[in-house]
Amino acid sequence: MHGVPRQRRLGFSATVAVILGVVLLTLGYLAGHGGWIYKSRTWLASTVRRAPKKAQRVAVRRSELVTAYHVLDIARVPLSRAFQLEEVGGHIVFATRYGQLGALIGNRAISLPVDIPIGLEALRADKVEDNPAFDVTEIHVTDLLSIHTGGDQYVLYAAGLLYDKACFYIQIVRIGMRADQDTVALTGKAWEPVFRTRDCRRLEGGVLVRGSQSGGRMVQLDPHTILLSVGAIGNEERVATLDPKSDFGTVITVPLDGRAPQTFARGFRNPQGLLVTRSGQIWETEHGPEGGDELNLLVSGRDYGWPFVTYGMQYGGRPTPWPFNPKVASHEGYEAPKFAWIPSIGVSNLVQPNPEEFPHWANHLAIASLRAMTLHLVRIEGDRAVLVEPLPFHARIRDVINLADGRLALATDLGDVYLLGNADNQHTGRWRPDSVDVSALAPLVPEAGLDASPLREAATQFVEKCGGCHPVFGKAGAAPALGGVIGRRVGSDTSYRYSRALTGRTETWTVARLRQWINSPRSVFPGTAMPDPYIDFDVDGVIRYLQQQKPTTPAK
Repeated sequence: MHGVPRQRRLGFSATVAVILGVVLLTLGYLAGHGGWIYKSRTWLASTVRRAPKKAQRVAVRRSELVTAYHVLDIARVPLSRAFQLEEVGGHIVFATRYGQLGALIGNRAISLPVDIPIGLEALRADKVEDNPAFDVTEIHVTDLLSIHTGGDQYVLYAAGLLYDKACFYIQIVRIGMRADQDTVALTGKAWEPVFRTRDCRRLEGGVLVRGSQSGGRMVQLDPHTILLSVGAIGNEERVATLDPKSDFGTVITVPLDGRAPQTFARGFRNPQGLLVTRSGQIWETEHGPEGGDELNLLVSGRDYGWPFVTYGMQYGGRPTPWPFNPKVASHEGYEAPKFAWIPSIGVSNLVQPNPEEFPHWANHLAIASLRAMTLHLVRIEGDRAVLVEPLPFHARIRDVINLADGRLALATDLGDVYLLGNADNQHTGRWRPDSVDVSALAPLVPEAGLDASPLREAATQFVEKCGGCHPVFGKAGAAPALGGVIGRRVGSDTSYRYSRALTGRTETWTVARLRQWINSPRSVFPGTAMPDPYIDFDVDGVIRYLQQQKPTTPAK
């Protein structure tokens, strides 16, 4: 009886020894066959990815804000990816900056499978992102618009910049959607082109494109027509908006029945917001230069004056008149805004609040802002703005829309969604999640993680502080082009008429001379017409940027 247990113990020990031997042999084999290990790891990773994800929840944060007329109930949904918003069938559809599409459905967020085409693949293939003067954050989706076509069917329109064959356009594309109480889904497999600007911004030396000046806002004018705002993107914005054949700096009617687009109004710098009110008025918000953001009431066929008139001033810190304006802070000869913000608030989109939800805002416009990080409630009486109440949000508000239940929804540059309701008018059954499941959201594209390099930051500073007068290359604007200025003879730009102080000079521009010139022009060349600037930027960084900009440098 005692022999049987011993045999079992010996068998178990032998089995263990065999297993250990196999493991050791296998490890030895794998040590010399890394490719097999890689394939096994890849298979394991893919198996893990296919496994059901555990719910990943983000908490919805609630607060109240007391305004002059209402107490707001605010819910913040920290999605960290919503850049533009639209409501489809009672659900919030959102787009990321780079065109990834998703939706908030009840207490969960999902990704939708077809990205909005903005040319990211072409940008990567052309290595445009490697150019230090190009900031990929300038390329983005600018708006979403849904049109209900019956039953549970919708058409979703998306506007934004498109990179195609070394050129940047403003475009509209569309795709079919289905939405019911429980879900949102795309019914199309690809986006259909609807509109593209006739002209484009080509890749050139220096700062390639200013997508932040693209406008690109849509609103439905009637059942068969969309209004689209188009900004003056690019360094040569002043020149483009002078061309009557250019789509830049205009608001355009885009028929949905195949008819040709038409210019509705012109003379805009960066029209960030567009609204048709319940009474049929068309309001537009737009960025001025340094100061002078505008609220305009649009009338077909009118010219709103850019680049000739503005309430703003030249970039640079010290008060310097806008070079094309015959009178400082004047709109003579053109349609004047109904209101202007000094200093600029970085105005973005606007809506007309629902009077059932917000009865004391029935005659107001809710206008979002980027720079000021506020929602501005502007009271309108007839065609006049009579008061403005700023509501602080401590985040750049990229978009604002009306929801069917009466609330407002905001998207910030941090990618979060805010829901604003009347705290005294809470409806039973209203969507009020305590948390949102984000486990079904797809990873963001690599571009979402890019930070601006120091050289890109210097390029941005040059455009904002100097580019209003100085182009990088090409013919002089209000001042000479400065690309590759180091080593060039002073006063040698033949396309510019210099003052006597700089005419006929024999000196060349060195780093030291240019640094001194930027800080105090008259100390370098007494009698120059160049005013002393207000320095609030990295002078040496801007000089390094200008050193690297050569007229012969390929666009790539």
